[in-house]
Amino acid sequence: MKQTDFPQEILELLVFRRLHLPGPVVPGDNDTVPLELIAVRPLSTSCEACDRQLDKPRKVYSKRLITPYPHWSKQCQSCKFYQCSITGEYRLTNVELRHQHLVAAGLQIPQPKQPGRPGRPIGSKNKAK
Repeated sequence: MKQTDFPQEILELLVFRRLHLPGPVVPGDNDTVPLELIAVRPLSTSCEACDRQLDKPRKVYSKRLITPYPHWSKQCQSCKFYQCSITGEYRLTNVELRHQHLVAAGLQIPQPKQPGRPGRPIGSKNKAK
């Protein structure tokens, strides 16, 4: 397992040590030596996006996505906002985040579909008599 496989936010919470070597991992150590997880630092108890104090530690859900290009998507579980890839703040809804990634990939934002021909009115009978 390499340390570079994890997002930076997760690496800040984990404390590794090299197998067969005493002490924690020091930046610049040899990456060929396997790692062992020895501790997990506690999460913060305040939400950065909504500025409120939480009863439980704040959780951020990280997910690796590949469309429209490979990237990590992060969502705060207390306020349900997504992290903006430009500013790093948790202020975006899911639709706003998708539009931001489409623009960054050079793709067009899809237009909302126009309402089609309306169906039968509510309360109408199935067959005419």
